[in-house]
Amino acid sequence: MSFTAADQLQLLQLQACRSIAERKNADEAVVVPNEGNAKDCVEGSRPPSIPKQWRLLPAKAELFPWQKEAIDNWLKQKRGTVKVATGGGKTWFALAVAQEAQRKIDPDLRLVIVVPTIPLMHQWVDDLRKSNLPESCIGMLGGGQECQFENPVRVVVAVLNSARRLLPNLVKKAKISSHLLLVVDECHRVHAKESQQVFEVKPAMTLGLSATPESSTDDSERGDKSYAESVAGKALGPIFYELTLAQALEAGLLAPFEVHHIGIPLTGDEGGKYERLSRKISDLRKELQAVYHKSRSKQGFLAWCQTRASRKGDASAARFVGLSAERKRLLYRAKLRNQAVLGILSHHLDADPSTRCITFHEVIDQVDALFEQAKDLRIPAVLEHSKLPSSLREESLEAFRAGVARAIISARSLVEGFNVPSADVGVIAASSSSVRQRIQSLGRMLRRKEGGKLATVYVLYAMKTEDERIYEQADWDHIVGAERNRFFYWTPKPGETWPQGLEEVEDAPRAYLPRPEDADLETIVPGDPWPARPDGKSFRIDLDGNLRDEEDNLFELEDELRRQIKEINPGRRLKLATTGHLIAFRPNHGSTRGWVYVGKSKKIAKAKQETKISVTKKIPLRLRQSRGVRRIAKSLSKGQEVYALQTEHAQDAERGRAAEELLNWIGRMEQSKSSKIYKVFWDGEHKYWLELGGKIIPYQKNCHH
Repeated sequence: MSFTAADQLQLLQLQACRSIAERKNADEAVVVPNEGNAKDCVEGSRPPSIPKQWRLLPAKAELFPWQKEAIDNWLKQKRGTVKVATGGGKTWFALAVAQEAQRKIDPDLRLVIVVPTIPLMHQWVDDLRKSNLPESCIGMLGGGQECQFENPVRVVVAVLNSARRLLPNLVKKAKISSHLLLVVDECHRVHAKESQQVFEVKPAMTLGLSATPESSTDDSERGDKSYAESVAGKALGPIFYELTLAQALEAGLLAPFEVHHIGIPLTGDEGGKYERLSRKISDLRKELQAVYHKSRSKQGFLAWCQTRASRKGDASAARFVGLSAERKRLLYRAKLRNQAVLGILSHHLDADPSTRCITFHEVIDQVDALFEQAKDLRIPAVLEHSKLPSSLREESLEAFRAGVARAIISARSLVEGFNVPSADVGVIAASSSSVRQRIQSLGRMLRRKEGGKLATVYVLYAMKTEDERIYEQADWDHIVGAERNRFFYWTPKPGETWPQGLEEVEDAPRAYLPRPEDADLETIVPGDPWPARPDGKSFRIDLDGNLRDEEDNLFELEDELRRQIKEINPGRRLKLATTGHLIAFRPNHGSTRGWVYVGKSKKIAKAKQETKISVTKKIPLRLRQSRGVRRIAKSLSKGQEVYALQTEHAQDAERGRAAEELLNWIGRMEQSKSSKIYKVFWDGEHKYWLELGGKIIPYQKNCHH
């Protein structure tokens, strides 16, 4: 009896289903590679002949123009990071750099290539075995291998987890720092604190490689400048060359492609739950923001909340993190998301027998659910993610390469670390807000194909939710080219299937907003819409006209700017953009709604941290009208107030006179300032003062209250 391709596919699918069932019924054991039984990479006692000039690229390899230009740039500094789209040729570029470094800079070169995963380590080693270096000169560190820098080893490919623990001591022991070129592949991975130990090798030369080196652990994407200031950027060098997906396509390095951005609605129940979660998250964010700003933390807000919740047991921070995660899970599990994915796969696979599809998702249990639904629909798909046995993962990928399977349903583990076969259709079913991950996902399926067949990439997002922020944060026209982006809404009626209910629209759901540092602000004038993200420090103007930040520090502000802000935003909320521009939010509905440029202030440069009032307590007292008489009121709990004693009914004449004298002084200040005063401050004992126009005005006479 013959074993057919269909039988092979069915066997792989059944094995995947068994793995899913086993994980549902029991916790999967964590297997740690036993590096204690590692083999030494030096074999034999006779050192091989090491060529005087290394040839690390295949003999007939031709470099792309960008690679030649970038090599010349690197040789000038001997350090730096390239930001090149996946599929653009980063591996060959790095090997070419090392080849030039050995030939032109240091004949006794040592090369370390740090990679994030074991499969990537083996891919690099496979490429190096095509060089003119003897195989015994090439070592591995990680995945059961623990190579030493002993003769004849010249090149070591190391997995990041092993490199951070072992590499610094190996390099120090071998005394090769002055000859070392350190290459870090997918260098965005070394932003984590524990991973940064790898830089302790103190190399003579460095090279970072990534599609986008910026960290993705924060609330927002970080630019090239921020990368240069990061630990990885300082250790490897700033970005000195960039090749976008659009440029790689123009250069003929990638298959022609289109990106179809598909907005899907939430169901009624999902939408209601999303709104409830969002309100709670918004309230908690306002509560925590003041503490966050006072902390002066360099972490992003969400990362700060996570740290505060885990290390300090902050209940509000923990609740914020929990609700944010719950909202993200709600979006990942949106009912129509899976329906759209399955519809896209069925539509393309039925239309063309040669089509190959890859699907990416963020959550493994949703990947499992998608796979099981695809299997029930007889879609010839295999499953791929990190929780599956290694042998099954390898067999599934090979089945896809061979055409036995025509679709891979995967988690983001496939985004980095595997030599993925090219596909005609890619579906990013769900992704984090990280632009990096989405770009990586795109690049994995856009390798050049025979016949120049057009590839289509679908990016799914939930309409009118946080999913849409990706379009504000990333310039997709720059990333992939404006002519390759198409935007759709999918709102099927009951009983309709893909592509029924699909409607093309003209624009992205939100306009891209650059960081203030990257925006064109040369010609902007007060009153113009703000053309950038509203990044910067938040302020408010209180009823007494004081400009205050979220830590309640006082700032001075020009009267004209204060007037303009009140006209634009009755709530008197504004921001000082990172470029020094004051902006206010216009809350009106319609085309006038949004951030507006107000102007620049010479007085707002710094907070008035030092005052003439030295107090340990600050109690705000409100000035109220009660029965036609102006009174000083102190707030109590539950919204209640108590009034200061005054002469007309005071049992204590001295205290009554003190209150009258304070009120008279406030009245005189109102006349001199031509401004109504709503609040006076008290230290709880004998000191009173006003805060007006960003200045402290103390009440000179000692009073008893």
